[in-house]
Amino acid sequence: MPLKSTKGLDDPKCDAILVTKSKTGNEEEMKDEARDALGQALQEEELEVDHVMGEPFIGNRCGLYFVAYPECLRVLEARDSAHKEIESTLKSEVTLLQGQVSTLTLSIPEYSRVRNRLISTFKRDKLNNATESDIDIIQEGNIMAHEGDAAVDALLYEGLNGRRDPSAFNELYGIHPADVVKISD
Repeated sequence: MPLKSTKGLDDPKCDAILVTKSKTGNEEEMKDEARDALGQALQEEELEVDHVMGEPFIGNRCGLYFVAYPECLRVLEARDSAHKEIESTLKSEVTLLQGQVSTLTLSIPEYSRVRNRLISTFKRDKLNNATESDIDIIQEGNIMAHEGDAAVDALLYEGLNGRRDPSAFNELYGIHPADVVKISD
C-alpha cells in the first residue's frame, strides 16, 4: 500500500528520519563524521515505516523512536495534569480532615471530664465508695456539663448531623456559632 501524507492531498511525500552516533570534535569534523555515520547507517540498517500522530514516517529504529517523543511527551503531560488534579483534591481532603481532627481534639478534654463524672457518680450513688478524688471529678464534670463552653458548643453546629438551632446558641452566648468557630480557628 503506498504511503500517503495527511499534510496535503497533492503532497505524496512523507518525513524520513535517520539517527546514528558520530564522534565529537570541531564543527567541520563533526559534520564530516555525521555524514559518514548517516551514510553507513543508511546502507546497513533496515528502514521501517511507522505512523505517528496520523503522519507516516520512514527511518531506522532509532529515528522512529525519536519521532514518537512528542506524542510520549503529550501523554506524560496529560498524565501529570491528571495527577495534579488528584493531588489538589487530596490536599483539600487533608485540609478538611485536619479541621475535623482539630475539632475532635478540642472536645476530648471536656468530653472525658463528663464521662469521668459518670463513673465517679456511679461509685458515689451505687457503690457508696466514692473517694475525695471522685467528688472533685463529679464537681469538675458538673461544671463542664452545666456551664457553657462556647468554643466546644459551637462545634455542635458543624457537619451534616449538626444542630440546626443557631438562634438558641446566639441567645445563650450572644454570638452566632459560626462566628465562634472562626474565632477559635
